[in-house]
Amino acid sequence: MKLSIITVNRNNKDGLEKTIRSVIRQTSHDYEYIIIDGASTDGSPEIIRNYEENITYWISEPDTGIYNAMNKGIRKAQGDYCLFLNSGDWLYEKDVLEKIAPHLDMKTPIISCRIMRDDAPEGLTARRYNIFTAVSIGLPHQATFIARHLFHTFGMYDETYRIRSDSSFFFKTIILNKIPYLIIDIPIAFFDGSGISSTNQELMKKEFTRFIMHDAPLYFTIPFLFKETMRKLLPARFWNFLAKQYPGI
Repeated sequence: MKLSIITVNRNNKDGLEKTIRSVIRQTSHDYEYIIIDGASTDGSPEIIRNYEENITYWISEPDTGIYNAMNKGIRKAQGDYCLFLNSGDWLYEKDVLEKIAPHLDMKTPIISCRIMRDDAPEGLTARRYNIFTAVSIGLPHQATFIARHLFHTFGMYDETYRIRSDSSFFFKTIILNKIPYLIIDIPIAFFDGSGISSTNQELMKKEFTRFIMHDAPLYFTIPFLFKETMRKLLPARFWNFLAKQYPGI
């Protein structure tokens, strides 16, 4: 089996049903589908039961947060790759799994694709990491396929983060341990912008500060802080000119 699709949910039954329907309508069925529900009280378990014949495994029980739920899904997964499609997100077209299947050959452990959003009609494709961007960018987990063995080799998601653990995981694997990754311009998923990572800007800033001050090595933190200082000090027109000439900064 090539793929384990993992959906975590808490009290988002309408978003959950949208997510489930996008998965089960796929033209490719070479996947298992795992749903981890955080003891929802809004009728989410009933939604899951309505589609139970299309779900490989599901559970509804209390958890300590998004990454605790994701880690539960990883422990149950059997696929070569994992895709985390949280409730409210949905697979963009009915043939996206068919399109990505040839690339899930285990030659590249991390494959990131385009994510669609309301504020980006054409979608967003992940930027490549470099010494100036490594601590600030991540890969969209809704459109990124991760070889399951990486979680056994490098550990699961750090549950002390509430928002940034997936970015921390990609930094640890791709940047610090040189795990190969591939960016493919295929639209995979539509991102629901009502989640905590989009709405809680204060927490996002707090966790980012923790990451660059405590978890990221200085040889990445210093170039990033230098770049940000220059961006704030230089006139906007000049900075925009530099960014256009040197898109990697």
